[in-house]
Amino acid sequence: MNMGYEGPALYIHALEHIRRMKGSSRPHLMRCSDNGYYIVKFQGNPQGARTPANDLFGSLLARELRLPVPACGVIDVDERLIKLSHEVHPDFELCPSPCRPGFSFGSRYASVQPSAAGTGPAVLMDYLKPDQLLHVTNRTDFIGVLVFDNWTCNKDTRQFVYDRDAERETWRAKMVDQGLCFNGDSWCFREPLTTSSFSASIPFDSITGIESFEPWLHCLESEIDITDLEKCAREVPPEWYQSAIGRLTD
Repeated sequence: MNMGYEGPALYIHALEHIRRMKGSSRPHLMRCSDNGYYIVKFQGNPQGARTPANDLFGSLLARELRLPVPACGVIDVDERLIKLSHEVHPDFELCPSPCRPGFSFGSRYASVQPSAAGTGPAVLMDYLKPDQLLHVTNRTDFIGVLVFDNWTCNKDTRQFVYDRDAERETWRAKMVDQGLCFNGDSWCFREPLTTSSFSASIPFDSITGIESFEPWLHCLESEIDITDLEKCAREVPPEWYQSAIGRLTD
């Protein structure tokens, strides 16, 4: 199926490499042309060639479900920037090819952005203790993310990041890393979800029955259709998936 690539809603250029981040997809933190900082995943990713496509398409689908995801899009990384940044080259024993220049996936990194009160950088965490989870203001979204992970056959353990509101002593969760959705690089839905959506049970204590999964089930059944899927697919650069993205939208 030819989706008719229209280009991403967010398309910016990488200006500066900051540091390598943790993770098997070998992400990197970069400063970009909108003065924002982004977690960047390159083409030819060691986690799978379709990782950037999964991340962008999955994030756009999560937005259709009105789930909290960071701003994301396509980051154009120049070859000269890669050559100047020795950390962008992966360890040759594990992955002999350097990160490829060109279109890469980028997810906005909030911890280096000013806080809402303008008092300094916002605090961002990727793990909260159980007692801290009780102070997450959007805990019901975890149930929606569970719906999303089963819908998209995410075979990775769900990851979140948390923005802290120091004034109110609360946190807000955002879902990140859709790289292994659609059963990773295989793009099939034959296997059931075998990994836990999230390691803590507190966000799911309110589940009492099928009605607890609303409004996300209603959104999937009655609001999202093939037109919405194709709209999201048209934002994904064709070089990230060749011609196979129709398998995800059919």
